[in-house]
Amino acid sequence: MDMTQAVYVTVLGMALVFLALTIVLLVTIILERLFRVQSKESGSWTDDGNVQAAAEEAQVAAVIATALAIMAQEAEAEALAAAPTNVLNLEQMSQGWKAAGRLAGMQ
Repeated sequence: MDMTQAVYVTVLGMALVFLALTIVLLVTIILERLFRVQSKESGSWTDDGNVQAAAEEAQVAAVIATALAIMAQEAEAEALAAAPTNVLNLEQMSQGWKAAGRLAGMQ
């Protein structure tokens, strides 16, 4: 009895999940067709009628990526400048502090 009920609940749950996914898929397809841009020259429907907008988006993405790279370099420089205040193993330390620790150990 318990195993039959468990199988029933499992099948019902999986069916509900696939039903929900199918509904989301259908809504996505309908919305994509409603908001598709029509090309003026050919009179046909196209997915991307504005190439300039795509180029501007690529430029914005490049600027964001550059800003993130600069922020990462600055964060690494700040980490190198600060001396460790607790006991760390060598994997957790930066390369500069590893070298400084080795030099101090040799003296």
